[in-house]
Amino acid sequence: MKRVLFLLSLLHFFPAILPAQIVVSTLAHVPSNGDVAVDADGFVYTVSENAEISRISPQGVIDDTPFLTGGTLNRGTGLAFDPSGDTLYVACRPLNGNGFITKVLPDGSDQVFCSNLYFPGDISFDPLGNMYVTEFNNNVTRITPAGISSLYINSPLFNTPIGIAWTPGDTLFVASAHDGNIYKVIPNQSAPIVQWFAHVNGLVQNWACGFMTYNNGALYITNGDNIIHLITLDGMVSDYAGNGTGGWVDGNAASSQFQAPNGITATTTGDKIYVTEYNQSRVREINIGATNIESLEIPTIKFYPNPGSNFINIDGPTPQNIRIITKTGIEVKVTSGTNQINIEDLPAGVYIIEINYSDKKICKQLLKM
Repeated sequence: MKRVLFLLSLLHFFPAILPAQIVVSTLAHVPSNGDVAVDADGFVYTVSENAEISRISPQGVIDDTPFLTGGTLNRGTGLAFDPSGDTLYVACRPLNGNGFITKVLPDGSDQVFCSNLYFPGDISFDPLGNMYVTEFNNNVTRITPAGISSLYINSPLFNTPIGIAWTPGDTLFVASAHDGNIYKVIPNQSAPIVQWFAHVNGLVQNWACGFMTYNNGALYITNGDNIIHLITLDGMVSDYAGNGTGGWVDGNAASSQFQAPNGITATTTGDKIYVTEYNQSRVREINIGATNIESLEIPTIKFYPNPGSNFINIDGPTPQNIRIITKTGIEVKVTSGTNQINIEDLPAGVYIIEINYSDKKICKQLLKM
């Protein structure tokens, strides 16, 4: 068989993170165990495990009474508004696994919209109003606006998927909570195609990442190591907010602290991101503003050979470190201050090579022969 050497060349125009212009603050104190959502008027909604939805004004004022208490809710997790921005949907995950979606109308009334889901996680909508829901059995289920469900994709590559985000071009991104791998799901006439896309660190208590959202050309995902990551649609990962230490420090994004960030969403205008923290009572606001994104050219980075059997070389600036990670998120090799890493003693298989530059990193699949 002819051996093919793959040379990866990456020229990135990366949305630069300017920490001095990105400010983290605390919007409100409300119980929240799940996701967070924003309606068309900028009001923020959270859901707690005790079957309560709270509504918060853009100025941080909490409604005197919960937007919804009880009703059909049962361990609400995922939250999302449909494309109209006025109807809220909640993924409910009872302990018996018999999950369902609750539909909440603008007046606060609710009804079961779709049932027979297995531990549903996150929710995302396409422009036509079709809903996509992750399930713990590695399913992504599609639900029409009429509430009719069908299996969109089941993949053995998924590992307890939670985060999901629909992006322009009809592409879904799905994040596996247990290993931090993120997959691209590309529509196809016969069946959707699943491709590995990126990896985030943060395996804490068996959870590497939480919910995910799309905003202004990038994905944002919560992380088990108390960091919010930004991922460009070409797979560049950066630390967006949080210094990795658990806590509640507001201010500059780079020095801010989060405690178990979980839910995440963006306003329709894209100038603010909201984050909830698991089993905490805070909603955090990340004020992006209008001037924080600029084009930053990252020098061309090449690594080769791929497939490889011994030394993998980095052609470009010397990275802070190079890590080799299994598909389940376990680090098996690391080296610092060099442009080369030896994988000779690793078993043959598929790995992730992570090339780190300060707070930015490139993650790609590597085949060890």
